[in-house]
Amino acid sequence: MSNDEYVIPSVLQNTIKRLAARRGVKGILVCDEDGLPLQSNLPQSDAERVSAHVASLVKKVRSVSDALDHGRLQSVYVEMPKSEIIITPDEAAGFTIVVLKDRSG
Repeated sequence: MSNDEYVIPSVLQNTIKRLAARRGVKGILVCDEDGLPLQSNLPQSDAERVSAHVASLVKKVRSVSDALDHGRLQSVYVEMPKSEIIITPDEAAGFTIVVLKDRSG
């Protein structure tokens, strides 16, 4: 399914709105498993770049989880001095939610 055909379910749209309204949240992104942005409040070029990297990262972390037989991947947290990225893939639905957050928030 291309990103032009994908319709974000209303429950997910509401979740995105709630997340975006939280203090410190700088961006929200929903991407598909191929790394294409489905919905984002980031500039298009940033959304495309982040989506591609996130999809690659999720595949690699899933491989590690599978190799260790630790169960299904639920989320990935990336912490940097000034910000953090929270990545929550939904394998069954075929998309990943990415939250870009300021660490002070």
